[in-house]
Amino acid sequence: MEALLAAASCDPPDGGEVVNVGTGQEETLRSVVGRVFDLAGADPALIQAGAYPYRRGEAHRLVMTTERARRALPGWAPRTALDSGLARLVAEGG
Repeated sequence: MEALLAAASCDPPDGGEVVNVGTGQEETLRSVVGRVFDLAGADPALIQAGAYPYRRGEAHRLVMTTERARRALPGWAPRTALDSGLARLVAEGG
């Protein structure tokens, strides 16, 4: 949310720029989904990781860096830990 507010309050560069925001720490999708299910009190048996084979060219690992966001959004830095942000997301029904 803070990154969106920072983006809304700054002048966009010519032509615009895509900026990913994250913690800079690698997380697997399976781990994040598992945490969300745990926080929501959902049955982890509903997670069907591997139900479909990986598609050619599909990313197996992603890390969202903050370097471009820090340059494009003056004053912005990640301030919310992933677990805290996920807990807030689940609590707010997001």
